Amino acid sequence: MKKKFKRSVVLAVAAALICMTAILACSCSDTSEEGRGGDPQKRRDIPARTAPSDSADIPLGEVAVTGTASVTLPADGFTLYFTVESEASTSDEAVTANDNKYAAIFGTLGTHGALYTTGSSVYRTENGYTAARYLTFECSDPDYAAQAVEDVSSAGATYVGGVNYTLSGSSSDYGALTAALEIAKDKAAVLGADPEPLRIEELSSYPMSDPSGNVTYTVTVRAIFAATVARS
Repeated sequence: MKKKFKRSVVLAVAAALICMTAILACSCSDTSEEGRGGDPQKRRDIPARTAPSDSADIPLGEVAVTGTASVTLPADGFTLYFTVESEASTSDEAVTANDNKYAAIFGTLGTHGALYTTGSSVYRTENGYTAARYLTFECSDPDYAAQAVEDVSSAGATYVGGVNYTLSGSSSDYGALTAALEIAKDKAAVLGADPEPLRIEELSSYPMSDPSGNVTYTVTVRAIFAATVARS
């Protein structure tokens, strides 16, 4: 009785293994045939994309393009950076002398714009101590720029930086951003993209002044458009 039971169990296990082997063999055969590009009738059908009924283009992805444009305009102000230094045998005397120079410069520039102290220091030198004050002057009258340099130099400034002409607005106020975007749109049109961008990223926008008193805004934008292709 026990021998018959054991024999039945062995036969059942063997039958199960045969079935599993057959299933795995069919599965591997079907997969490999699809991978080798076999009979199309044996491949899984992939639903085709249904085209819209009208004649609109079909979006297929995205196109990224850049556009760069510059706008040059007369400045409406300027910024001047300069340093006032004073030397003395003691640190207190150096600071007092520096304060006096600052007062004289403030009396000259104060009626023309805003004067800011951006930093100060006192350090020891071979002859004693030096007190230094670092100043920024902002003015809304660009015609006063040359005179401002002369005034601070005459009042005791030891270092005068160049005049940085400024515009009170931003790149978008003066059309540089709009011009850069139009260039990006032209590039996208050549690539067959939609006329209007999906999103806009302003990569850079910075002003640069020249000695003649003009400010140039240069803007570079990166715009993302929907790519399209016309149906035949």
